[in-house]
Amino acid sequence: LAAKIFLNNLQASILLFLGGASFGLLTLFILLVNGVVIGGVLELVREQQGFLFVAAAILPHGLFEVPSFIIAGSLGLMLAHALYREWFFGEDAAMHALGLGRKFVTIVVPLLAVASMIEAFITPEIINFVI
Repeated sequence: LAAKIFLNNLQASILLFLGGASFGLLTLFILLVNGVVIGGVLELVREQQGFLFVAAAILPHGLFEVPSFIIAGSLGLMLAHALYREWFFGEDAAMHALGLGRKFVTIVVPLLAVASMIEAFITPEIINFVI
C-alpha cells in the first residue's frame, strides 16, 4: 500500500514540476483543482465525522505530503520562470532545470517516501484511535 501511495503521489508531483514547461499554466491548474477538490471533500467529511477525525486522517502524513506538493509546484513555477528568462533574455533554461530536478529528487522524493509510509501504516492507527 505504501508503494502504491508513493507512486501515485510521485506521479502528481512530477506533473506539478514538469507542468512548469507550460509556462506554469499546468502547475497552477493542478494546484487549483486539487485545492478545491480536497478542500471540498474535507469539508464534507468534517460535517459528517467532525474536525478531530479530519485532523487524524490528514495531519500525520500531511505534515510531509503537503509541503512536498507545495515544493514540487514551486519548482514547477521556477521552471516556468527559467523558460521565460530563456525565451526573452537568452539564458540557459536547461541548466537551471537540471538544478531544479536535483532539488526535486533530494527534497520532494524523500518527503513523499516518508509521507507514504506514515499514510499506509500510522495514519490508519491514529484514525482507529480517534473513532
